[in-house]
Amino acid sequence: MLFRQFILILNTYQLLLVTHISYISSITYHIFRSGYCVKQEFGIAPSFFELWLIKLLTKIADSASLGNMNYILPMISLLSIFLLLGSCAQNSANIYPLEPVYTSPPALSAEMGDLLRRSPELCKLHIIGFSSTEGIPIQALEIGSASALRKILVIGQHHGDEVMGIEISMQIARKLLDGSERSRRLLSEYSIWIVPTINPEGWRLVRSGDYQWKRKNNRDTNANGILDLRDDGVDLNRNYPIYWQHDKLVAVSDPYYKGISPASETEVQAIIALASAQDFELAIYYHSSASGAYSEKIYLPAYDRINPRQTALMERLTEKAELYAAMVTKDYKRGNYEVAKGPSSRVGNARNYFFHRHSTLAFLVEVGGINQEGRSVIHPGSKMLQRNRLQHSEAFLRLLYDYIGDEPKDNAQ
Repeated sequence: MLFRQFILILNTYQLLLVTHISYISSITYHIFRSGYCVKQEFGIAPSFFELWLIKLLTKIADSASLGNMNYILPMISLLSIFLLLGSCAQNSANIYPLEPVYTSPPALSAEMGDLLRRSPELCKLHIIGFSSTEGIPIQALEIGSASALRKILVIGQHHGDEVMGIEISMQIARKLLDGSERSRRLLSEYSIWIVPTINPEGWRLVRSGDYQWKRKNNRDTNANGILDLRDDGVDLNRNYPIYWQHDKLVAVSDPYYKGISPASETEVQAIIALASAQDFELAIYYHSSASGAYSEKIYLPAYDRINPRQTALMERLTEKAELYAAMVTKDYKRGNYEVAKGPSSRVGNARNYFFHRHSTLAFLVEVGGINQEGRSVIHPGSKMLQRNRLQHSEAFLRLLYDYIGDEPKDNAQ
């Protein structure tokens, strides 16, 4: 796309040089915009080199005259190519340390408390458990009117480096409490539990700038008495007591290490207790694929196709997942999210646990796109982050609004 823009701009330059030299500065600005438009969209600040280069381009164009065009035009063309390539290389990259617009642990606690103070009749703040190693509280918002009987669960984060789910889950909370007619209608029907993170240990390290890819919690799994940022920890989304025997054994240093036993981690124990107490109809979990192998897809639980009840539940769940997917467009490519096809993993993850142990319609949303270089971007700049916040929170609310017409869980066939 940017290459075609460059050719178009270059041809325009040649035409204007013949007709009216005073337009050169204006066209130079459009070269800047063509190489820069995507970068601005994602909220990435210009580099020193790019600022210097655009100033040079403008100065050259301003001083140009018809007599020296044979010299000026090739120079402008070459510098424009450098500008375009430089912008393309950075316009959709992971940014780390995370930008200040990302929520921090203190800011999360403060905002949850603020939502409670502003809407005490609709909002409750719970501590549902504590992290395994550091004892950090795991907080949850319960949002809904006293008359709401149907229960929905949102978990923003299992893995410490997958931070966008925290942002999306809190945007959902803000929208639910915005006082709109739609929100009031939803909260009269549903009690929505929002758990921004069940991995405050891993998230703390990522958010502080200590380690970008801290997936697991901070358990000292190699028992050497110190925290090894890369190797230590349990993958909380492999620790649920379901399909335990199906999941392969891996080394304690493996990113997918499932722990010494089912539900060995207090973070997972907290979610199990919450599930037993609340009997959720629908549960949505936000994740991000650092490798890009799972990006921008929705994943369903594993199920037994010969089981009529599970098949009926899966049909309803697939309908909801497809509706959600149709409402969210991809970050860097055309098209919408997709519901992953084929058998799902038989491992101890949250969606399998909720579906099989509680008959909850549960699915996972992989947030974060593949950029022009084929790389996964799960820590985008501020504007792309905001785009994801708004898109996914709106899809969630529209899904619930559509879901109102469904039979409640206890009456569903």
